[in-house]
Amino acid sequence: MGADVGIVHLDDVESGDRTASWGFYIGEPSARGSGVATAALTRVLEIAFDELQLSKVRAEVLDFKHSVARVARTSWVHACW
Repeated sequence: MGADVGIVHLDDVESGDRTASWGFYIGEPSARGSGVATAALTRVLEIAFDELQLSKVRAEVLDFKHSVARVARTSWVHACW
């Protein structure tokens, strides 16, 4: 494991309907664009679906946050396909 550079989290976990929300923030500028967010989010989604048995994990991505949308798409493919 390396140094802490940010956070990835699940929120609003609902066991009844098996859903949650996710979010992340990379605070260390030198880590942005390095793939660390994709790797971390992929792991969080694996936990959400495989271990917590969630059926849906959602996030809101602002339309001007292109890098966040790219991380979401890449992580989704890694975690779910």
